[in-house]
Amino acid sequence: MSNASNNLISLEIVNKIKKKIFSGDFKRNERLVETSIAIENNVNKIHVHKAFQQLAAEGLLEYKPRRGFFVLGVDESDFLEIVKIREIMENSIMEKFLSIADDEIIDNCIKIIKRKIAFLKSGLLDDADSETVKFFKEVNNSIPYKHIPRLLRQYQKYLMSIIQTDFKIREDVKITIKTTEILLEALEKRDIKLANKWIALRHDNLVKSCQKNIQHLPKTVGPNIDKEYDFEI
Repeated sequence: MSNASNNLISLEIVNKIKKKIFSGDFKRNERLVETSIAIENNVNKIHVHKAFQQLAAEGLLEYKPRRGFFVLGVDESDFLEIVKIREIMENSIMEKFLSIADDEIIDNCIKIIKRKIAFLKSGLLDDADSETVKFFKEVNNSIPYKHIPRLLRQYQKYLMSIIQTDFKIREDVKITIKTTEILLEALEKRDIKLANKWIALRHDNLVKSCQKNIQHLPKTVGPNIDKEYDFEI
């Protein structure tokens, strides 16, 4: 079997375990047994061990010598902290973009955001999502940062795995239209403060809209000085 195939198998195990951790099926401090998970998924223990190592690197499992891997999981404060980290990184990106992008790029972004608003108002949510992807691609291609956009994508995947939320509900769309209109104004005026306001509102709305989705996460029980996050980028 090729390395690519092996990696895909391990990634599949990673995603399955993440889903069980975030849904609460695997509890904090629960010991995960490689053999049991290998049998359950009909895979070699090597793939499960590699998946465990990846999850430990992401701060979701903890390895204890001679005892094995245990679930660390996430709590509500972890979720809120990740949202805040994402907000800080997006502010950094937008501030750089608005300060260095030429008029042609800004004009193109304005057209993209206007199309997004039109799609949202028409209920064409998939098309609106496509315009969002185009916008962030344009922004990321216009700035000298390489690692921040990659980290941002990793945190985005992590958040979506936790909340498992559905964007396509009427209330969320109405709010998204209002916040996107703020982004449009920020682009038209090259106004960093307005861009910061747009980002802050996006993240506030994310937390509010996901309250039901994160109720299954445990409340913070106090700091864990042994817990480290080391997201693979």
